[in-house]
This record gives sequence, structure tokens and C-alpha cells, in this order.
Amino acid sequence: MTTSSNPSTYSAAERGLHWAMAALLAALAPIGWLMSDADPAGATRLWLSRAHAGLGMLLGVLLVVRIVTRLRAPKLAEVQGTTAIQRLAMRAVHVGLYVAIALVIASGNATSLLGDWPAYLLGSTATAPDLHEIAPREGHEVGVFLLLALTVAHVGGVMLHEVRKGGTLRRMLPGAGADVKSA
Repeated sequence: MTTSSNPSTYSAAERGLHWAMAALLAALAPIGWLMSDADPAGATRLWLSRAHAGLGMLLGVLLVVRIVTRLRAPKLAEVQGTTAIQRLAMRAVHVGLYVAIALVIASGNATSLLGDWPAYLLGSTATAPDLHEIAPREGHEVGVFLLLALTVAHVGGVMLHEVRKGGTLRRMLPGAGADVKSA
């Protein structure tokens, strides 16, 4: 039985933040890859760089809001039909996603600051700085691939449980469940 202290779905705020962050991540990765391959002196590189930096900052803000919202929300009811090991794996993947996003944002900011990226983004420098020799850039790339792997594990786990038992996806779908008030 679901009670107000153990809702079966995430709040509308949590669902909105989840999908907004998913959309930002889905945009940031290809923008970053395209940005890296664009002509360092071209307008396309500058546009992509500004988009990547702006969306990355927005992701950082949403990450903080999401963590605060999640910490203030009531604990969800356990997913029906899961074992203790599955619940541990779910928690590990969720925490891993938060940590990976934070690391990607932190390494992106460090790379930006150490590479004189702000001057480039503001138009003070005509050519994009070469970031290949900046240590945090490597961390940024590794973090992106870690985030990709955790996202595959997350989506795969949800789909596997949905096929086997059902009900998992409903917890996070927009408009799902009315048993939780927005946080």
C-alpha cells in the first residue's frame, strides 16, 4: 500500500528535472563532439562552444536543484519484485549518474578556466584555445564515457524490469501517478 511517506512515483518536480537533464545531456554530448572537430577559427566552433558552455552551466544548476529536491522528497516505495542486489545496483547506478554528471561539469569548468576558454567565449580571442594539453580535459572525456555507460545501465535496467515485471517506467514518466505532490 502506498502512503504519503512511501509514494510509488516521483513528484512532478523530480520527473521534470529528470527529463530536462536527460534532454540536456542528449544535446551536450553531440555538441561537444561536433565542437571538438570544428575549425578552431570558425564561427561554427564559437557557436557550438557557447552552446556547450551555456547548456553545461544549466545542467549544473539543475543537478543541484535535483539533488536538493530528491533529498527533501519522501522515500519512494521499493520497486515491486526486486531483490536486495537489484536495489543495490539501482542505487549504485543512480548515485553514479549524479557523481559522473558532477565530475563532467567540474572537469569541463576546470578545462575551460585553465584553457582561457572564457576569453574565447566572450570574443576576446579569435581562435579556440587548444585544450589537448590540459589535464582536466582528459577527465572530461573519461567522465563523458562513464556517464554514457551509466546511462546505458540505467535505461537497460529500467527496460529489463519493465519487460519482466512492469511498473518501473511509470514512476518517472511525465504525468505519472497522482499520489505525490510536486516538491
